Amino acid sequence: MDKINSSQETLYFSNVTGQVIYHPAGYIGINWFISPLAGASFREVLEHVLVLLKQKGLHKIYSDHRGMPPVWIDECAWLLHDWFPRLAREIQYGYCALVQDRATIGSAVLHLTLARIDTLPLNVSCFEASEEALLWLKEV
Repeated sequence: MDKINSSQETLYFSNVTGQVIYHPAGYIGINWFISPLAGASFREVLEHVLVLLKQKGLHKIYSDHRGMPPVWIDECAWLLHDWFPRLAREIQYGYCALVQDRATIGSAVLHLTLARIDTLPLNVSCFEASEEALLWLKEV
């Protein structure tokens, strides 16, 4: 899995599930570790993403999901009914670039979840390569 690597980045938060990284180019990066995407540690990563977005006045997220197991069903429900609506409400409009493998269970689960947030002021785009995702974030 590609990680966002730059000497200009600042590690903001880390736990057993992932890292939240501030990038001065204007986005928050999430480096996921290969572990189950569930429970308090999963939610904790995303809560810190939201806090950092608000602190820095940013609206962009980069998240690389390649090689990751699917997000558990309880976490998908939490994303749909809690986190994504709060994200949209608290940062007004957001952009999220997701890098993922094609044709995996994790990818299918992610697409099903994202299809249900289309009424929120969030622009979520999926990519197969980090370079494409980062270019898109730069352009929006």
